[in-house]
Amino acid sequence: MSFSSLLRIDRNAFINALKESTLNLDEAVESVIAFRDHLANDLFNIQYEILITARKQNHQKPELLSKLLGIDSNLSRELLQNDSVEFCFPVIRNDRSELAHGVVIKTSETFTNVNSAKQHIDRLSKVVRQCFSVIFNTSVVDNSFMLPLYIALMIGEVKQNYIFTGGLDDNLNIKPCKKFHEKERACLKIGKKLLGYEQFSNAEEVLRFLTCQSYDVAFLICFSDKRDKDYLNYSYEKLAKKIDGAIKRELFEKISDTRLIYAAPSLKKGYFDQQIHALYKEINKIVSHGAIPHISFIGPASLAMGIGMALGAHDPVVLYHYQNNEYYRVIDLRKDSRIIKRPKQLTCLKKITFEETGKVKIVLS
Repeated sequence: MSFSSLLRIDRNAFINALKESTLNLDEAVESVIAFRDHLANDLFNIQYEILITARKQNHQKPELLSKLLGIDSNLSRELLQNDSVEFCFPVIRNDRSELAHGVVIKTSETFTNVNSAKQHIDRLSKVVRQCFSVIFNTSVVDNSFMLPLYIALMIGEVKQNYIFTGGLDDNLNIKPCKKFHEKERACLKIGKKLLGYEQFSNAEEVLRFLTCQSYDVAFLICFSDKRDKDYLNYSYEKLAKKIDGAIKRELFEKISDTRLIYAAPSLKKGYFDQQIHALYKEINKIVSHGAIPHISFIGPASLAMGIGMALGAHDPVVLYHYQNNEYYRVIDLRKDSRIIKRPKQLTCLKKITFEETGKVKIVLS
């Protein structure tokens, strides 16, 4: 069967053959050009796969892309040879959410294969003051690709388990995304978390989040029958404000599937070990997601001691004491988690007399 026949009869088979690099690229391009007017949205997918395949095969014929994309040989050569970054973003197609793909390549002029995206790409090019080309595998109906495109330009491929969506204005503020929760479903299907306007206000925040080695996060523990939800939320925000650069509660809870307010009734006899185990598990989950927990505890002091024994001196944590409507940092193990295990050097002796008994005691300070 000829390439043209395969393209007419089964476009999915044609695209799969491109992905598997089993098609001769020159003949494939000639078939696409001859059948271009009948391909509709599939044309973008085929253009994308031909570019990806040509780069994988180290194809050195710029005229191939010149014919396919209608561009000059210099730009074609740049698309084949310059460094590239692939990215993805969710779209709604026929009332269904799915993932779209793009590849961005720094070039001497700005170009895209999807005309409806050109105005957004031109504007972003002016904001970042550099030229680049973007080849999409599908048509684009809004500007929600701009945030993931900006991330790809600035720091490269996102290695973490996240997908981003959202338009950008000239100040890189993130715009609300239409049908965010519908798009989220496409990401969850492949085990990814969708992040955007609901978690970040500006694209620079996203870059800091993605390049940060660890996150400082407030973690409030409460064992009480008297504290309601409003009180706990207020207390949490008060604690979070004491932490420089603390990650937002909503963001961290989403990416880690943890609760940053651990609320339980007053501790009952016989549940001590069970609660220590549950809290240790929750704190360990926070740490395993690259965060340093800043912990404040409302409840029996004996339980706090038990949690400390369970945690040991392996991971950095910061502990706070609440007094007079204020949080005070009392132990900080971020630089050295074993500092509390070292004996404190004797500095002086103090003599204290208790007048009511007349007894003398010696204490260390």
